[in-house]
This record gives sequence, C-alpha cells and structure tokens, in this order.
Amino acid sequence: MSGHFVCATCGQSHDGLPTDWGYKLPDDVWAIPAPRREEVARFTDDLCQYGDRYFIRGLLLVPLPDMGSDFGWGVWAEVDAAVFQRYVEFYDADGSSEPLYSGMMANSLPGYVSSLPAPIDIRFLDATQRPLFSLSERDRSTLAIEQRTGMSSVRYHQILDALQAYEAASHPGQQEEREDAAPDRSTLCISCTHVVDGGDSVMVVSRSGGDWVLLCGHTDHSHDEDDETLRILHWRHLVDRDPSLKDMIPALEVDYSAERTVVGGEWRKFFDPDTDD
Repeated sequence: MSGHFVCATCGQSHDGLPTDWGYKLPDDVWAIPAPRREEVARFTDDLCQYGDRYFIRGLLLVPLPDMGSDFGWGVWAEVDAAVFQRYVEFYDADGSSEPLYSGMMANSLPGYVSSLPAPIDIRFLDATQRPLFSLSERDRSTLAIEQRTGMSSVRYHQILDALQAYEAASHPGQQEEREDAAPDRSTLCISCTHVVDGGDSVMVVSRSGGDWVLLCGHTDHSHDEDDETLRILHWRHLVDRDPSLKDMIPALEVDYSAERTVVGGEWRKFFDPDTDD
C-alpha cells in the first residue's frame, strides 16, 4: 500500500509514504544467526515452526482517519499447535466462518513502548488473504487504543520516523542524510494552529524525538501526539512567511531544541530529549 497526506498550507496531496510494514519472521526466529536459522527452524512467508513453537503471519490494521485508510502491520503470532494445524487445513480454503482463535504477538513494533507479549484474537479469512489480528478490548496499551480509535497524522509520522522510513520516502536515495542537517524547503514539519492559521511567529523549534516541530511558544496547547492544534506542512511555507527562520535557525541534532525571545533574535539551543515511553 502507498499512502498520501494533504499539506495543511498548500493543500497538495503527496503520494509515496508507506502505509504498511512487514516482518519476515518472528523476532525470536529472526534473532537466530542466519547460517543456523534454517537448520533449527522451518518457515515460509506465512508459516513458521521453531522446535515446539508455532507461528502464523497475519495483518494488524491501525486506522488512519486523516488519510481514509489503514496502516497495516504484517506481523507474526505465536499459536498453539492445534491452531497452527487448523490454519494449515484452511490455508487454501475459505476460513472466514471459523471462530476466533487466540495467539500472542511475536514481533516488537517500533514506535510503541512494548508490543510483547500481547494477547491477540485471530480471524481467518479466505485463501487470498492473511488472517486479521486484533488486540483485546481490555488492552490499554497505545497500540491497542490506536487500533480501536485510529492514529493522528502526527502520530503516523512518528511511526514512520521510528521505522527509519520517513526520510527515505521524503528524500529518495538519501537514506544516509545527516540527522543534524538543517531542513530544506521540501522537508515536512509539524506546527500549531497559532502559527499556521493565526499568523503567530515561530519562537520554538524542537527535534525532541526526531521530527522537526516549530511552535509559537504559547502554553495553551499540549503538543501531545493527539493534540488537534497540530498541523503537518512543508518547511517552505514557514520560511516564506518568516525569512529570519532561514537565516537564524540552527542545525539541530535529534533531541535538541532551540528558542528565541524576539523574531530575528538569537536562538538559544538546549538539550531536550524525548522522555515519553
């Protein structure tokens, strides 16, 4: 799948940002050194047996309401031998009438504190589709909540950054781009409605956690990932409005921020690590 987003300022739709991410094997199997892996485990693209442990591959969907689509995690679940055998029986048939089966997540997902171990429900589908995985309604983890309610555009870009896919999608062929380089005009950044809609000046720039975040400095919005006052837009829209950003903005390393007290004034840089779990 390939997704798109709409810039909050220019209104243009941009294609090419990934909306799925898959794992070739369960984490415990992938951790086995490659020369030995095929000696101790048997696996295909959809099935894996490692000793007396059994795994099947499925799809865990997280809604992206702003894009009208889903982010699909292609992950593995560890299941009992009986569930594994039942899935094999329906591998080339329609298993959508089967009851829900139980399993445990077998991959840790970047961008989440911990997705292991997490009980999941498994829904078999027809022969053309992998099973659907769903986290329990009682699960209060971030992943479970986002699967039920969806993730915001800001959160989506945090996931892309965690996957080290964000820069690759925004700057093809420049995967090794320096993290402390100043943004160019096409760089995507996060700002607030005070700046984007209200015309306030940018007084705080942050790379806490990796993203470029440019804010007004007001304290009446939280800047959390679900904050509705946040917007995604191109760096050029802010620079065109305030040329002093281009001349004065420091090249910030990840987990540093900078602030100024007046437009055109000197930037004060400080260490600002992302402490969110």
